[in-house]
Amino acid sequence: ITAILGKKNYNYYKNNRKNADKISEKRLLKIIKKNKNTEIGKKYDFDNIKTIRDFQNKIPFTTYNDYTKYIEKTSNTGEQNLITSDKIYFFAATSGTTGSYKKIPISKTSFKPFFKNGTIFVYNIKREMKKRKKGQLYGKILNLSELSTIDVTPSGIKVGVLTGYFTSRFKNILALLTCIPKEIIGEKQIDMKYINARFALEERNVIWIQ
Repeated sequence: ITAILGKKNYNYYKNNRKNADKISEKRLLKIIKKNKNTEIGKKYDFDNIKTIRDFQNKIPFTTYNDYTKYIEKTSNTGEQNLITSDKIYFFAATSGTTGSYKKIPISKTSFKPFFKNGTIFVYNIKREMKKRKKGQLYGKILNLSELSTIDVTPSGIKVGVLTGYFTSRFKNILALLTCIPKEIIGEKQIDMKYINARFALEERNVIWIQ
């Protein structure tokens, strides 16, 4: 099923690559309109942004620090509709070189591009695997990416690497695809590299390493 979605998404990007500017502009203005009633939307007058030029004139260059108070408010109290009208389900943690990690808000909408790219990855893997000998197409994945959460905020929102969000949403699917038991996937602060190696050694049909 994932590969079928991946083929659809792959063809969409391939067929629209020459219209990237127009598609991006349409997407941006749609996001602006959708979020005009958020705290950020009111601050920067999203309601009167109708063109790319409006956006460039009204939105200044910003850094993470400009959004910290909104992020921390959602993190601590659970209040929504501050920087996005979508519900924040997860915070992606940056690796960070300046001390504590930064929390990047993740919603269903913001996660969609990552999910689409993931389906394309699976589609391309399946295309390559079809070139193999008969019987080698299906098996388990040795996953080397981080799947556990790092923390949970006072408001109950999980914090972790972005793959951790995928884990929390698709635990049952991952258990079918990878070598890791469902009961362990996404658990907080587990040495997943050890867990991956431990269960991969028992699996006789590992077909790819991710």
